[in-house]
Amino acid sequence: MLAARPLASVPEDSPNAVVVPVTLARPGWVLLSDTTYPGWFAYVDGAPAPLRRADYAFRAVAVAAGTHTVTF
Repeated sequence: MLAARPLASVPEDSPNAVVVPVTLARPGWVLLSDTTYPGWFAYVDGAPAPLRRADYAFRAVAVAAGTHTVTF
């Protein structure tokens, strides 16, 4: 059985930035379901984080357990 996937609210979504506050019970991924494109960067709590391609077309970043702010 698959675990339920939590959804996050996006308080800031603009052409230049997407900010996603998340709280995870265990390490996981924050996946942004818009098309990946060169030039984007990711930050977790203000620190640079590796930006990964997910499901061939989307952006994702690994996040540790706890409460964080992910910025694309």
